[in-house]
Amino acid sequence: TTNAWSKLNAYTDARVGVGRAGDSVPTKHLLAFHLAHAQAIDAVHTHLDVSDLSRHLIDQDWAPRCAPLQL
Repeated sequence: TTNAWSKLNAYTDARVGVGRAGDSVPTKHLLAFHLAHAQAIDAVHTHLDVSDLSRHLIDQDWAPRCAPLQL
């Protein structure tokens, strides 16, 4: 059958209209969600090297050539 949500899925990364497999979502979508959740947890708990980030920001074409303000 045609997925009525396919047009909306072209414009968003949200998990819209992923379908159903019994009482749950299809395994492919469930595993993708768990992977994204684990990556988000890793990103939150990873050490942030502020000086390295500042250097990379200064090197960008759109950035002003002054050092970012660190709070």
